[in-house]
Amino acid sequence: LHDEIVRLTRLVGDLETLAAADAARLTMRHEPVDLADVAARAAASVQTPAVDADLDVHTEFTTAPVQGDPDRLHQVVLNLLSNAIKFTPPGGRVTVTTRGRDGVAELLVDDTGPGVPPDETAHLFERFSQGELGKAAGGSGIGLAVATELTTAHGGMLTVDSNAAGGARFTLRLPRSTPAG
Repeated sequence: LHDEIVRLTRLVGDLETLAAADAARLTMRHEPVDLADVAARAAASVQTPAVDADLDVHTEFTTAPVQGDPDRLHQVVLNLLSNAIKFTPPGGRVTVTTRGRDGVAELLVDDTGPGVPPDETAHLFERFSQGELGKAAGGSGIGLAVATELTTAHGGMLTVDSNAAGGARFTLRLPRSTPAG
């Protein structure tokens, strides 16, 4: 009974987060922000869980200016990092990279986990979608849907790729802005 209450409490929290993401278009601030700063703050906040999971979090930040809501972008990056930590086995590595190129600011989260099976990729960003590994990990299938909603609200795109040797790469692409100066 206790386990079911904990699961339902987590699900209600996830649904509240999803509702907030749906409403984000109405409440988002748009201000100059460096995606590298957002990523650095998110990476710092997952250091303890990463160490507890025996994972190395490596960062490679290059300035990537965008117009956006720093708190909502932080939530997107945190969701991506949390997933990478959840699905990377002990001794593995999560790499967070930011860069700007061709009018686009990019954030990449690479992990040394099992990757995403090709048959699950098409539905990965849908609400309540969980692959076999997600079901085993006890998630609700909302985290990536929230990240997608917030990314779309910023005029961006979120994608995933896996390589044959294992590991996943989540890429967040946002319209790059010109730094003030």
